[in-house]
Amino acid sequence: MLIEICPGKTWAATPCARTNLCHVNQDHLRGIKICCLDFMLNPAPVLLAESDPCDILLLRRAFDRARISNPLIVVRNGQQAIDYLAREGVFADRHKYPWPCLMLLDLKMPLVDGTQVLAWRKEHHHNGGLPIIVLTSLASPAKIQEIMDLGAADYRFKPMDFDGLVLMAQELRFSWLEKPVLSA
Repeated sequence: MLIEICPGKTWAATPCARTNLCHVNQDHLRGIKICCLDFMLNPAPVLLAESDPCDILLLRRAFDRARISNPLIVVRNGQQAIDYLAREGVFADRHKYPWPCLMLLDLKMPLVDGTQVLAWRKEHHHNGGLPIIVLTSLASPAKIQEIMDLGAADYRFKPMDFDGLVLMAQELRFSWLEKPVLSA
């Protein structure tokens, strides 16, 4: 992992899964006024739009194994995902259903599919800085281009085994959930 402490200067850093601290060789930091460099998990929930109960259970276990402490809020179809993003119906209570820091969106869901959720979000300008990662078992290059054009931040193919799912969860953690915090 590379981190940028000063504009234009990056150093290799090793994230520690146990402490959430990121270790940097101190020789690289001489002359820089930094007392603490932490990588903290964003405490906001992750919104998972997934209809398959087995996939939900496996992703929860992968998050645990990857030491992702963010609450996982699950909606089971595309209409519930839209309602959550619009804060309508049962999802109107902002304390009970806080704004997520990341959304994992399955493409194949009942009522409204993942592509339709992305189209709704784009049409209604519901960005709110929320990155949406699309999860799919298989997709053509044209489908991938379509979901990216609709505003997905990225896409992931669902791994075929649990170890692959844990690796995907770890990658999501380091890429989307951990934020560098500098304190002097």
